[in-house]
Order: sequence, then C-alpha cells, then structure tokens
Amino acid sequence: MGRFLYPVPVIPRDDAYQGHIKNIDFELWHFEAICDNDYSLLVGIMIYRLRKSGIVKTRLGIYKNGKAELISNKTFLLSDVVLSDEFLSIKLGQWLQIHFDQEHFNRTGEWIIDLSINDHDCSVKLKFLGITNGWKTKTEYTCWAAILPKAVVDGLLILKNQKISLKGKGYHDHNWEQSFAILQKKHGWFCGTIYADSLKITWAKETSNSTEGEVVIVNQDTNKFNKNKGFYVIPPKDVTFTLTDVIRKDGHRIPSEIKLIIRSTIEENIPFSAEISMRINDLQEMRFFTTKYYVCQVKATGVLKLGTTEEHLQNSSQIIEFPSYLGKK
Repeated sequence: MGRFLYPVPVIPRDDAYQGHIKNIDFELWHFEAICDNDYSLLVGIMIYRLRKSGIVKTRLGIYKNGKAELISNKTFLLSDVVLSDEFLSIKLGQWLQIHFDQEHFNRTGEWIIDLSINDHDCSVKLKFLGITNGWKTKTEYTCWAAILPKAVVDGLLILKNQKISLKGKGYHDHNWEQSFAILQKKHGWFCGTIYADSLKITWAKETSNSTEGEVVIVNQDTNKFNKNKGFYVIPPKDVTFTLTDVIRKDGHRIPSEIKLIIRSTIEENIPFSAEISMRINDLQEMRFFTTKYYVCQVKATGVLKLGTTEEHLQNSSQIIEFPSYLGKK
C-alpha cells in the first residue's frame, strides 16, 4: 500500500470507470456480502487495460459456513463490457449487470447499488444500501475508494435449483490507477473488514514490517441520531497487527490468525479501542493473471469501544483477502 493520503468523502463519480486516466493500468471493483443464514458471497471485476484495449476478469465466490459452494471465474474482452465514466454501471450482456441508482441518490442522498449475475450454475440478485459514509484515499500505488464501507444487503440466490433468500451486511470498494509497478513489489498485503453492530473497521496491512502500509478506518452507522457521522482515521502508531501460527503456502507466508489491537483517540478526544482476534476458517486461492488472491473466511472474536459505545464479537463471520503480486515472502 505504501504511504497514503488522508481520506476524503466519496462522490458517485469515484465509482465510475476511471480507465481513461492512464494508458496502462488495471482497475478493480469488489463486493462482499455476509448473510444471516451463514452464506457469504464475493464478486470481483478486474480490468487490465492497455490504452483502448484490454481484458476483463470476473470472479464469483459463494460460501456456506465459510466453505466454498461455488467458485466461478470468467474472462472477457474489454470491448464486451459497457461501462459508464459518470457513475457505477457495468454490463456484460445478460451475465452480469451492476448499476448505481443515480436518481434515488439525487432525491435522497442514499447509495443503492443493484447487482445481478446469471450463470448456468446459479443466479444472484443483490441490493446494497449504504448505511455509513464512504471515503477514498490515494496510496503510493493505487486509488482506493470504500464506496460502501457498510451496507444492508437484501437479495436472492438460486443455487442447485434451490431459492435462497439473502439478508445481511455488505461492503463495496473500487481501486484504480493501479500501475504495473505494483507487480514488482516483493510482498503483498492483507486487507479486510470487521462488522460489529453499529461500528465497522476497514483495514489493510502490508506484509512487510513497515507501518507506512497500515490503513485503519472506522465507520459508524448513519441513523436518525447521528446523521452526519463520518469516518475516523486511526494513526498507524495506535495500531498493532500480530500474525500468528504462520504457515508457508507456495512460498507465501499465510497466518492462521491475525490479531488487531487499537488504542487511539479520535475527533473531540473521544477514545476508541479494539481488541480483535481473526482466525482463518477456510482459504481459497484465486488468480487474476499474475495476481494471486487468497480469500480467507475468518471467525472474529473481540470488542470494539467508541466513547460510551461498546460492541462485542463472538465467532463472527468476516472476510480477509490476501493479494500477493509475483513476489514471494
């Protein structure tokens, strides 16, 4: 991740196709949903672009109790995709459609994103409604926008001819201006989300020992009592990551558990602390060309405190991703 700029609020344009900015880069949209019936879903769309040509890779992961039920990866030409450079709109024929409801946003200020996938193995329809404020930052190698740091998710999954209602919480982010320089890095990073009742942590940590690559941002749900709640950036000096029971997989160091400890003070001298243990329950390997992804289904246990608000986690399902680019550690 490298050094990062202080995050600022997002606008709909931040989730649009940004590919015209550089001649050679890659761009990624990521969605996750953790549902009340022990299902979780991951959807990713990555574009590798060389001027006006390119390749689009998509991935769909469906998990039950942290174990993979279906993994689907597909490849398309960039010319097969209809994209908008004004707001999020991605169309791949009848197979995949993702659309930001601009009209609803203009009326209410609420972020709603509809996502649908129709595959011969399954069908997915999800609606993401943002319930906290999004943010964006720029690191040494990429622009990173957490468009929906926390969302309410509602939808339907048809899998093995069975209709499954989905309700739960979700997350969506967008990365762009990722130059191929990142492929020369000799390490990757861990990134993940921690959902509590009203508090949410989005975090990333380089697998190097440097603290410059640590990003931790806390969101609090927006509601009638705190309509203007934004996000809180935790200084790296207030954060401790500990990787335990490390194993080697294909030359990469993968921990069995990640411990996160935070002792900090946010705006108006409000104390914030967290002690979270995230134990990996399942590990799936994915690839986007040279990009190797480990998707980790984890169980989190611990406590988050913001002022007088205290929220507990007990074996709560969460998701961690470990992208590793070429280099091995």
